[in-house]
Amino acid sequence: MTLQKDSFANLVTFTRASTGYYFDASGVVQSAAVDAVRFDHDPDTGTARGILVEEARTNELTDSNDFSASSDWSGDRDFTITTATSIFSGETAYSLENKNLSVARSRIESAGTLTASAETYSVILENVDAVKSGIGFYDLGAPSGWVVFGELTWSGLGAVVSFSQQGTSTSVTVEDWGTGPNGGQLVRLTVTGTPVNSGNRRSVYIYPSGTSQNGETVVVHHAQHEKAAFVSSPIVTTTSAVTRAADRAVLSATALAAIPATEGAIATEVKFAGDSGQASGARGALAIGADGSNRMLLYNGSGENLFLFSAVGGVAQARISTGVSDTGQFKKTAMAYKANDYAITSDGNIVATDTSGTVPPTISAGRIGATVPNSAGGNAGMWIKNIVFYPTRLSNTDLEALSGT
Repeated sequence: MTLQKDSFANLVTFTRASTGYYFDASGVVQSAAVDAVRFDHDPDTGTARGILVEEARTNELTDSNDFSASSDWSGDRDFTITTATSIFSGETAYSLENKNLSVARSRIESAGTLTASAETYSVILENVDAVKSGIGFYDLGAPSGWVVFGELTWSGLGAVVSFSQQGTSTSVTVEDWGTGPNGGQLVRLTVTGTPVNSGNRRSVYIYPSGTSQNGETVVVHHAQHEKAAFVSSPIVTTTSAVTRAADRAVLSATALAAIPATEGAIATEVKFAGDSGQASGARGALAIGADGSNRMLLYNGSGENLFLFSAVGGVAQARISTGVSDTGQFKKTAMAYKANDYAITSDGNIVATDTSGTVPPTISAGRIGATVPNSAGGNAGMWIKNIVFYPTRLSNTDLEALSGT
């Protein structure tokens, strides 16, 4: 079998109606122009993470990067505030030195009303000499109103949920982003929780050097509140909320012509954002077919497992899982399709099969980062490194080998 290669531009039509941030190979935050693909990298190691594909998201906070005394963040009297180098070009970060007061020690912003669904709040911090840092969002209509409050211990970068009196399904995660532009340890600290009392007013809090009385210092780069179950890439705001548009990656006619409808195999390597502690729900990595009623789909679902799903005429034909949780890591996956002969595997594990389903009659549309091949929107928060289409139903042994290499 001879595999043919083509450029990304010839195989995928990519659009996004706004700018978007990503990390380059040096771990530097860059802004991608409208409709520009984001080839993202791990900020700590510089390892390529592939193409970043995200749904539309809104940062509900104002002054996301401005923690000066004149910003929308109250509590400035608790700190000695000086400017610092920001991870964002053209922006300013702020060094907050705790004044060692017996009360307060936080920066606070009032941020709209709580929803009945999961919400996520994240802050990018760079340590100077602090032992701990904490963030959370609060239900102003309830006593003991923390929906979720998470605390980071800088030594070892461990984080725990400390309070969640008015929240359920809470979690805290910390991402190691290496060394910051001011020479300190750089992290993104994120808390997620579902409010108990939707409609009540919400406030978000930053305790840069924790809740204890001390004189420690932390640089704050960015804060973001999203009405979603997992964090996304940074969205910078000033006087009002800002929405980053969805990444839309549509398979071109050239790509679709190389995918036979009767049988084939697909190998890919994908990582979903929001795993390892943050609820993410079912999100599509790749959808091919005609529409929502006639499609084949690779998606992550229950237990963060990767699934192959197929439907013809709106009737499910196959739904099989790799049985391997992706747990926030890249997963090499190979799947195959043919009438009464579906299969999927990840990371070289034993193939799961389904021998009782037909295949969609045509493959006339395809999307990366979506569950419906011809949809206008998408629901992914993911990185995808590669996709290889094979014009035949490979053997199970070949599928295991592809996903294990």
